[in-house]
Amino acid sequence: MLKRDEVKGWRKVTDAEASMHALHGGLAVAGKKYPRAHGHVAIVFPDSPAYSGAYRKTVPMLANVGHKNGIMKMSYAFAASKGEPGYWIYLGREDA
Repeated sequence: MLKRDEVKGWRKVTDAEASMHALHGGLAVAGKKYPRAHGHVAIVFPDSPAYSGAYRKTVPMLANVGHKNGIMKMSYAFAASKGEPGYWIYLGREDA
């Protein structure tokens, strides 16, 4: 049985790897599950990462739909007070 981070075709990566994958035309997502609440998912947008004062580091740009809609720094889609999201890239299905 596959674990959550081992779904066929997907690989868990760092924020920098997700940004690079998107910049090279690949699909990358950011996501976070919140305790006792729903989670949130956003697409990593193919643009250069930008500095986030909230996270005190460079973060990916995301295409976000939710409380705030649009292209934005990860820190606007995922509040620092709730922790950084995880990142996954799609490499394609092995049987495709």
